[in-house]
Amino acid sequence: MLKYSIIVPAYNVASFLDDCLYSLINLEYEKSKYEIIIVNDGSTDSTESIAESWRQRYNNIVLINQKNRGLGGARNTGIKYAKGEWIILVDSDDWISASNTLVIFDKYTSDGIDLIKSSTCRQTCERNLLQEKLEVNNFNLVDGRYLLKSDHFQAHVWLNCYKRDFIFKYYRPFREHIAYEDSDWTTYYLNKADKVILIDFPFYSYYFNPDSLSNKPKLKTFMDNAISQYAVLQLLETETFSEESAKAIRNRIKNYIIGFIKISRNYPIKDSKKVFKKLKELKLLEDSKFTLNAKEHFVFMMLRKAPLLPIVTIKYLTKIKRTFSRFYKSCLNM
Repeated sequence: MLKYSIIVPAYNVASFLDDCLYSLINLEYEKSKYEIIIVNDGSTDSTESIAESWRQRYNNIVLINQKNRGLGGARNTGIKYAKGEWIILVDSDDWISASNTLVIFDKYTSDGIDLIKSSTCRQTCERNLLQEKLEVNNFNLVDGRYLLKSDHFQAHVWLNCYKRDFIFKYYRPFREHIAYEDSDWTTYYLNKADKVILIDFPFYSYYFNPDSLSNKPKLKTFMDNAISQYAVLQLLETETFSEESAKAIRNRIKNYIIGFIKISRNYPIKDSKKVFKKLKELKLLEDSKFTLNAKEHFVFMMLRKAPLLPIVTIKYLTKIKRTFSRFYKSCLNM
């Protein structure tokens, strides 16, 4: 039986896919013991032909072509067809920079472990694909509830290595055709995980791509973020969480909502208004949902009754700040 399945959702990533697959096929691990599943999610560029060329060259690469279902839908397909005991999810514009990643994971894949979670990754705007051997600086055995209440909680699925049986024991698919699809998925599975190996091992290189789905200032992306916070809140009403975990989750959602005011400066006012209207429809602006201080009570009240005021204020303050910054720089260059 295969030890690992590495799932790579791919949608219009012709410029990045070679780099990602190169890092995976060159891992220091016997190729017969791991598979790479590329899920071509209805790409309209040359992604499929690039993936097919890799499939033809390596027996441990599987290519699945499907109609577009979004990142969550592609991950669902990959998980469905995965044959490995452990599942790793890698985004197609990122790569694995530690060549000994699977060797390191082998040390922690003992019976009873639900998932391995790295607390760190490498974030970069440069595509430096040099791989090296890394060591684990430290590790701890914790449960998922510990991570849910931690200030260092991260929803990114690509930081983790999941036991396949654990995923299917509590099976929950990713939401499809939506961004931020891992917010509730990660929250759900951490709440189920009794044994998590938490390691300080930056095996993953996250590429900050300004053209990626999550970094484009589009109304749908902004709206999806809001809906994803609602999905997480719904978990608190349908699943059993410890009091500490629930408190931490509600606090994070609250901070996300307040943070939307700052995010709105990157969007047209009419788009921001639609998002805050959606938040109101989902009852995410109700004081009863969260523990609020006096300042936060006021912010939530303004967002319910006069959302345009904070939106317009932050937008024009940002314009003034940027104008002043440009003026200051021009004065320095005179």
